[in-house]
Amino acid sequence: MPPAALPPETRHWKELDGVRGLAALLVLYAHLFLMWIPAGPKLVFWARTLSGQAWTGVYLFFLLSGFLIGGILLRNRAAENYYSVFYTRRAFRIFPLYFLLLGSFFAVRAIFGYLHSPEFAAGPVPFWSYFVLVQNFPMAVTGQWGAPPLGVTWSVALEEQFYLFLPLWIRLIPPRWHAASFLFLAALGPIFRAVSSWAHPPFLALGSSEALFLGVFVAWLQINRPALLSSLAWRTVATIVLGMSGAGMLAISARHSLGPLDVTVVTLFWGAFLSLVVGAMGSQGTAWLRNGFLCWLGRISYGVYLFHPLVLTVVFLLATGSAPDHALGLKGFALSALTFGLTLGLASATFYGFERALIARGRKSKYRTDRKMASPSVMEVIGAPANPVSKAEDVPVVSRGSVEGTTSPLESSAHRRSRVD
Repeated sequence: MPPAALPPETRHWKELDGVRGLAALLVLYAHLFLMWIPAGPKLVFWARTLSGQAWTGVYLFFLLSGFLIGGILLRNRAAENYYSVFYTRRAFRIFPLYFLLLGSFFAVRAIFGYLHSPEFAAGPVPFWSYFVLVQNFPMAVTGQWGAPPLGVTWSVALEEQFYLFLPLWIRLIPPRWHAASFLFLAALGPIFRAVSSWAHPPFLALGSSEALFLGVFVAWLQINRPALLSSLAWRTVATIVLGMSGAGMLAISARHSLGPLDVTVVTLFWGAFLSLVVGAMGSQGTAWLRNGFLCWLGRISYGVYLFHPLVLTVVFLLATGSAPDHALGLKGFALSALTFGLTLGLASATFYGFERALIARGRKSKYRTDRKMASPSVMEVIGAPANPVSKAEDVPVVSRGSVEGTTSPLESSAHRRSRVD
């Protein structure tokens, strides 16, 4: 079947690459450039307030991860090799670049003599915790990032813990309870943050659960209620939520914290945004997300996200002998711009140099449908015909392309050959 004749759910959606690229841009702006906007007149204050929400890009990543990973698992719930294929693919996608970052951190620390530099000190987060991906726990308890070049890895650890839980939940919970259970798990986030005595609960999967599980819920909707996401009623409600939560985010940015509801407001904003994008993919309204630069940035975004703090630290130490400082003014801005360019170059080199090949290697693991589980109701949940098929490669799946891929929930074999994850 030629691509033009494919039904909408079988196409490769560039918009999801664009969403990931947008999230990466937000994080880069928050970490590299926001610090150089000075306090000043009211106009400058509001410019800083508006752009200050760029830190929320990480929650857009969480929502997208929940949507894409949830889609994979929901569609392949009946696979006999459900767990082994999922974890094999995740290992090829996540671990090589992550451990390259750790190796680079310790190499730079030793080669440049930064063994006692504050930027390369362990602080309250022991170095061993990074190797077993539990560094987000001491970060949550103390509210501190540990070594700045490794600070962003809290989210990698959080997602790995999410990957341990979600496959079990989807496999073991009856399909009729999936939608309600995802909303229940999402609701646990603000409750946990309200009762927790830890310094920063959002560093934990439970503390950011609404972003992860709202993404999974949107995936469930796309599989089971696709017409709802594109309906006028849904678009109207989502637009209202987008506006109201956007106003809440501005209040938060202007230092009017909503306490344990801060993350909830951010999640509602980006969750409404993602659902609007998913419901309109392929339309003129989402053409801006198919922009070539955003899609390219989305493909290399994992490397961009991981390496930019290390590149930033090294650039400033070599150029000024210290960490980034507001007093540097235009010189600091120029060094951040240099960091931006070097980070994109490094992320491109790793992606095209070996990441893409490793992702393809991981995708050689194919899901095989378990006929014992493939009752008509189950097959409907995983997006396949009620008549079971013998090979899971005949049941198209979704994946996370760059950080996870960007193919729509159902994928033809012709499109599968062109994918990177």
